[in-house]
Amino acid sequence: MEKLADLNRAALYKRLDKVQKESELYVALDLIDTLSMQKERDRRLINNYSDSEMVTLKTSRKGRTKMVRMFTLAGIEKYLYEGRVYDYENACSYFGIKPKNKLTENFEMDIKSMQRPDCACSVATYDTKKMLKWLFGKRKSCKELGDQMTIDTLLKRFGDSDEVITERMQFLLSKK
Repeated sequence: MEKLADLNRAALYKRLDKVQKESELYVALDLIDTLSMQKERDRRLINNYSDSEMVTLKTSRKGRTKMVRMFTLAGIEKYLYEGRVYDYENACSYFGIKPKNKLTENFEMDIKSMQRPDCACSVATYDTKKMLKWLFGKRKSCKELGDQMTIDTLLKRFGDSDEVITERMQFLLSKK
């Protein structure tokens, strides 16, 4: 299995070596064609990049002058995180970028969306119905918890349950 992972990494590195570049700038469309699983979406995505992330250069090829958009390292980092990239971890290691854990960031955003804004106490409270649906993957009710609850009360009540989605329970345990 490890040989297969090494072969995949080597093949990706070989394709990335073929991407046109000038010093630390990489041709954006070549990089997207190499890495993207959804090329059209990613080409639209880079239209909003700032000047520090994307540079436009004039190049002469075959007697024609052409404007080419180039990624800086900051732009590559942003694209790898936002784009639909094939083999994210190996692409990050090629460019020397520390990969982010997208799953935990999504869990963090989900938890923040369920937080009750009207809470005046120092401990964050969450909407019980939404939190149980997120944790179990289906609608569930527990009258014992009430309309709002904290993560500690949720863990005390359902911490040893086999019905919960394990990745989400591990995330809640790490937040404790």
